[in-house]
Formats: sequence, structure tokens, C-alpha cells
Amino acid sequence: MSFLLDSNTCIQFLNRRSEPLIRRLTDTPDEEILVCSVVKAELFFGARKSRDPQRSRQVQERFFERYSSLPFDDEAALTYADIRAHLERAGTPIGSNDLLIASIARSHDLVFSGCHDRGEDGSFTRRRMSVRGEFRAALGDTKPKPM
Repeated sequence: MSFLLDSNTCIQFLNRRSEPLIRRLTDTPDEEILVCSVVKAELFFGARKSRDPQRSRQVQERFFERYSSLPFDDEAALTYADIRAHLERAGTPIGSNDLLIASIARSHDLVFSGCHDRGEDGSFTRRRMSVRGEFRAALGDTKPKPM
């Protein structure tokens, strides 16, 4: 099973914020982890705003060189339309960049690690969107919830 990382996952790893995530990425073969152009754009923007843009960009480049990167292509565009229509009908839209990333993941039969909701306390709730259109709670949870 291959995973497409979202921006928040990459940031948590780069900033060493989550030991379980660090172990998971370290234990998973690099060939099973991918990034995409949308995630790179978000991280490059974050680096540009940082206190030390050059250092931040160098750290990102070292991280990105380990993984293959996927573009948002025509197949992802068709998948985007399907996912967005489904989520709008269900009354559960997600952020535009997460939707782009999810579309890339689904069009390549990958698991998308993403879909973050900010709680009242400022924390994020992480859900994974699988290629079968299911959401799963937190990394490592195997109990599917129908979408």
C-alpha cells in the first residue's frame, strides 16, 4: 500500500512533532511514500514566509528528494469532480488543497493521509481518505467508516 502525504503530515515530520508519525515514515520504504506538486507548493510557500527561507527550503528539498512526486493531471481533474460533488451532496466539503491532493491520491490508487479539521481547542483531527472513498481515523486505524 502506498501513501500520498499531505502538507500537515510533512510539516509534522520535518518539525519532529509526532513520534508515531516519525516512526511510521521511517519504517515505511521510501517507494511506498509519495508527495505531490500541491503539497510542495504549500510547503514552499511556508518556507518563503519563515524566518529563514533558505534554510527551510533546503530542509524541504532534502526531504522531497527521498520521494517521487505526482502532478495534478487530467485524471486527477476528473476524480476531483467526483469527490467534490460527493462531498458537497453529503454536506462534508474539505479544503480546496486537500481536495486536490485527495484527487491525485485516488486517481493513482493511493491512500491520502489528510483531511484535517481544526477543533475548538486548536488541535487537528486527522482522517485518511482511502482510494475506496472511506475515511479512517488517525494513522494506523483499520476500521473503515463509509463516506
